[in-house]
Amino acid sequence: MLLHNVTTIGVRELKAKASELLHRLEKEGDLEIVITRHGKPCAKLVPLSKRAVKIPPSERISLLNTWSHLPLEPTDADFEEAKRIWEPRPIE
Repeated sequence: MLLHNVTTIGVRELKAKASELLHRLEKEGDLEIVITRHGKPCAKLVPLSKRAVKIPPSERISLLNTWSHLPLEPTDADFEEAKRIWEPRPIE
């Protein structure tokens, strides 16, 4: 689990408090705002900060040997497997 501040708001609240939320994003470098529509996440607002988020070594995903098990000429099935493993997943 990454150490950051996540806030969830509905579309109606986003419309009503847009300026306040943008100010918070600028002020709090680790803030993420998940926007929901009818209770389901549909978007995420994050700051355009250049600050690096420090992730503890225990939380990092190693890419070492990621492609080492593939043949010299990967097939379409190999690429599909890699896509399935590394493709971003929706927020639940």
